[in-house]
Amino acid sequence: MGLRSFGKDSLVYGIGGIMQRASTLIIVPLYTHLLSIEEYGKLETILVTINIVSLAMGLGMSSSIIRFYMEDEGCGKTGELLGSAFAVSIAGGMLIFSILLAFADSLSPLLNIGRLRLTLAAACTSAFFESIYQLFLSMRRARSEPTSYVILSLLAGFALVLFTCIILILSERTALMAVYGRSMAFGAPAIILLVNLFARSKLNISFNKIQEIARFGVPVVFSASAWFVLDASDRYFLAHYSSFGQVAIYSLGSKLGLVLAVFVVWPFQLTYAPYVFQNLKRPDLKQQMSRLLTYLVAVMASVSIMILIFSRKIIELIAPQSYESSNLVTAWILPAAVMTGIYYWASAQIHIAKGTHYIAATLVITAAVNLGLNYWLIPPLGWLGAAISKNASFGLAALCLTAIGQRLFPLRFEAKRLLMILCAASVSLIGLVLTYSCRPEVYWSVNMSLLLFDTVLLYFIGFFDESELAALRAVGERLRIHASLKIGR
Repeated sequence: MGLRSFGKDSLVYGIGGIMQRASTLIIVPLYTHLLSIEEYGKLETILVTINIVSLAMGLGMSSSIIRFYMEDEGCGKTGELLGSAFAVSIAGGMLIFSILLAFADSLSPLLNIGRLRLTLAAACTSAFFESIYQLFLSMRRARSEPTSYVILSLLAGFALVLFTCIILILSERTALMAVYGRSMAFGAPAIILLVNLFARSKLNISFNKIQEIARFGVPVVFSASAWFVLDASDRYFLAHYSSFGQVAIYSLGSKLGLVLAVFVVWPFQLTYAPYVFQNLKRPDLKQQMSRLLTYLVAVMASVSIMILIFSRKIIELIAPQSYESSNLVTAWILPAAVMTGIYYWASAQIHIAKGTHYIAATLVITAAVNLGLNYWLIPPLGWLGAAISKNASFGLAALCLTAIGQRLFPLRFEAKRLLMILCAASVSLIGLVLTYSCRPEVYWSVNMSLLLFDTVLLYFIGFFDESELAALRAVGERLRIHASLKIGR
């Protein structure tokens, strides 16, 4: 896979991400309007729990499929890989389910939710189906089938919106009912895909293969769980020290801030790992990885500015007035989303060296730092303390992984071009701050003009090299020809 194929796959993932995010943006207004602010806060706390439990149930099998699929396909062992991975994931799901229900009473002080045992059962059911569904998505990623991946993702998004609408409109409007809808949304397609896989594929289980994929995948569980502690523990602290209403406001602002991760980081991450593993023997791989970091930072900077410009208007459209302060949460949470992109880029260097234990150790340490900062900052500062803690912790994780990746698989950064991006983004940020309280026509005209100015500025300070300028001219020429043909018709 070359850079052109990488770009095409990323584009497909990106379009799919936008469409999938559209389903998420549809469901957020459903939550904020059909549920009270307290119930929405409870739901967000439960969803965080579902994400963590789903990771534990999967036991890292999604990462193992991505890592070993191409190798095993070459020697005709994909049936052994998939059979072993699904067996481990199903067994892990049943084990975690049993443990959580057995110790449900011990979790009551943490979750602070009524009907806890019933809620945990629903959450575990949803987490189990989501972990199974994730295996099918990982198969598509490993095969570099972005279109199929996007179709499956959109299927889940459509089912989530559909079942949530039905269950919240026809039954009581509580967080528990919303979790039931989520369980059905992922359960129905997961069961259908499982039945189809077992019927059409020759799967078998190998204990040697289980040992191999477990050695790679289990450390990923610890690192991924630690990552979710970084991303989600603040909800538990806010619920305990403040209120579920604060959780709701903070969660809505975080969702909008993390649009960056979904629109940019997510498609990049989905394409980047397969790209690296399929091109390990290319002599220019290190140069391409450095260039892709530059592109990633440039796109993240542009999208972050756009999110900041439009955040107030979006909050007005998708939520009642009681969520108005979520706009400020978005501004504070964006640096963490940028650090997410740096983290995923750096983790590929460590995966090349099969050093997943470094990722696990780094994230366990930074998760502990995050817990400490949350405990220290959230009681006096509320959601602002949560945002500061998240930015500091994500920044530390990204910095540490970059340093470790440079030690294991050193690259040469395009430092000059990265500095140019920082300068251009600073121009827009200054304009945004200065016009924040201005009249709407001044606010919109100035900030949209500065976005265009950033691109012009990068051109004149020599950011683009000859190959990139040639590619831009080719795109412009194609658009011109296409427009001419349309006019001719």
